[in-house]
Amino acid sequence: MKLNALQALVAAIEDGSLRKAGKRLGYSQPALTKMIQDLELELAAPLLVRNTRGVIPTVQGNLLLEHARRVDKEIVQATQQIAQLGGRCTAAAASPRFRSR
Repeated sequence: MKLNALQALVAAIEDGSLRKAGKRLGYSQPALTKMIQDLELELAAPLLVRNTRGVIPTVQGNLLLEHARRVDKEIVQATQQIAQLGGRCTAAAASPRFRSR
């Protein structure tokens, strides 16, 4: 599953329109449609209902929307934490724990 496809789905649902979402994200409407169709194929589930007035999420689309928003939030937090570390090189090491017999 590609992150930009999840972002496309979130934008389409928030904007209610593939055209508006594509414009906001810098994709053409056909490119955005393809990303969402690829998600639908990957998940074997419809994510959006398309009509003449725009798009609305299906039950599956709303479920993925919740998860996509959490993923986005985690990426933002990780980016902020990495930025706070700056140029410092840090390493984390864990020693294995062995059970004594």
